[in-house]
Amino acid sequence: MPSYALVCRFDDSVILEKLRTDKKKLCLSTDVEDQLGNKKDSIIGTATDIQSGTILHWSDKFQIKATDKNGKESSKFDITYRQAFTFTASTKSVGDDDKAPSNGFIFRLDDDAKVSLYQKFGGDEWGLCHEKTYKKGDNVFRPPLVVGIWFEAADAGDTSTVTWDQKFHIDFTNSFSQTAYYNSKGVWNLVGPDSYASGALLSLTKGKGGYVVSQVPNRDFSLPPTKANGPRKEFTIAITPIVLLNIYIDTSTFEAGLEVTILGISIGSLYGNVKEGLVLHINLALVSGQVSLSLRKNGSDNELWAAAKVHFVGDFHTEINEEVKVLTF
Repeated sequence: MPSYALVCRFDDSVILEKLRTDKKKLCLSTDVEDQLGNKKDSIIGTATDIQSGTILHWSDKFQIKATDKNGKESSKFDITYRQAFTFTASTKSVGDDDKAPSNGFIFRLDDDAKVSLYQKFGGDEWGLCHEKTYKKGDNVFRPPLVVGIWFEAADAGDTSTVTWDQKFHIDFTNSFSQTAYYNSKGVWNLVGPDSYASGALLSLTKGKGGYVVSQVPNRDFSLPPTKANGPRKEFTIAITPIVLLNIYIDTSTFEAGLEVTILGISIGSLYGNVKEGLVLHINLALVSGQVSLSLRKNGSDNELWAAAKVHFVGDFHTEINEEVKVLTF
């Protein structure tokens, strides 16, 4: 399942100190429309220790429960895309369903019931991202990829008095990580891709055991990966907030290349043979760890795997430790 990251920058020390003095928390919510078209939203998570570089991190991992007209609740179930949640008198379960959308779920009810959907936020917290009473029958729901951020009193409860239109909206439909900047006038702005690289000075070098990227006063960009001459596979894969772009592999020689973007910072291009392992070691102010491409044998098949083991310094000190099978050939 994809995960998402929003980096919040507060470069003005005066306004950052005012947020702390006023005991504000930074809130994140999703944009949800009910069946009547009314805007609804629920707080997924909050950051109370606001710093420049605060990272809000959430993923497409969900849990679900339902409550009937008599107030009787079901247990919580894990649920993923392309699955149906059945809540009937005889059955309360989650299972794969061909009718469920690739980016959503089916809520299958034999009577009206309140459905509560929770989304994973930060390291191991779950926030209520959607709650509504649905009618009897099959109800299709697709979690939105637009989020809103705003400030609330740190001691406020889970119910916000701030309307959706008053929040700063960020669309993650075509992105897994973005950066928002809160300026000295108290206005949010998105930082474009061209601004990311100028915000950090990086050095990318190849040493024993792989490549190393470090935040230093000077930059040293590597050349783009050379083009493979043999049978070639190209693809894009994301282990978010790590994004690996423009990956290719020559399936005859196992030479591979990729471009890496981390939290919107374009790290550069890497090239090597995945039989030996292609590794990027990361040592930045907010991020440390490694990203790698490797080759594995499975019987007569070759499998290309991407992995990320990364620690993000921020309000939740988020840990990413994931690996994904990219290709079988």
